[in-house]
Amino acid sequence: MWSDWKCGLLDQLTRRVAAVLGGEEPPPGRVLSEAQRGLVGTPDLHLVAGADGQVTLASPDRPGLLAAFAGVLALHRQEIRGLDAVVERGTALTTAATAPRYGSPRTGQRP
Repeated sequence: MWSDWKCGLLDQLTRRVAAVLGGEEPPPGRVLSEAQRGLVGTPDLHLVAGADGQVTLASPDRPGLLAAFAGVLALHRQEIRGLDAVVERGTALTTAATAPRYGSPRTGQRP
C-alpha cells in the first residue's frame, strides 16, 4: 500500500541519488546520537536498554543480526513498536521502541 511515509522515503532516496549522480555531496542522512557514536567501531556486542522502552544493539554487522535481536526481545516478552537501523563503519546500530506484550517486562528472574 502507498502511504505518505513511503512517499517520503522514495523522495529522500531520489534526492540523494540525484545529488551523487550530479557529482554533489548527498544531503545528510540520519544523525547519530553521542551515545551511538561512542559505540561505532567497537568489536564487541553492546545492548543498552533505556527506561523509556528504547533498546539499542551495537554489533559488528553480519547476516541474521536483526532476526537474533528481534528473537531476544521476544524472549523477554517485548513487542517491537518501531525500529531504526543503520550501519556505520561496519557497526550495525539498531534501536527498537518496545512495549511489554503481557503486563510488565521480564526482570530476568524465574517465575
